Amino acid sequence: MNKEQFEKLINETLDVTGIDILKTKSRRIEVVDAKVAVVNIMRKFYGTSMQLTADMLKYTHHTTILHHEKDHSARYRFRPQYADVYDELCKRCVSRNTAINVNELVKIMKELV
Repeated sequence: MNKEQFEKLINETLDVTGIDILKTKSRRIEVVDAKVAVVNIMRKFYGTSMQLTADMLKYTHHTTILHHEKDHSARYRFRPQYADVYDELCKRCVSRNTAINVNELVKIMKELV
């Protein structure tokens, strides 16, 4: 993931959630949801390493990334608000990068969780 892609993802997150995850130091559930979604998109869609993801998001240690990855499946299943944020960010990332059917992608993602 290059700097331009990262900035676009952060801006999309701000647009979808109203939260600037780089400036917000809160543990409110909405902020954590946004951060978990961004981490998982960076890792799954862009193949960013744990350490680079942690560095770009200004985390102290890459283990936070590992925790966010492990937390994704349960959060997606049991927090509809998280699933909505994640799905919307995925749609925006995919529609920018490919010509695949976004609704089909969301259907497949939901089947995998």
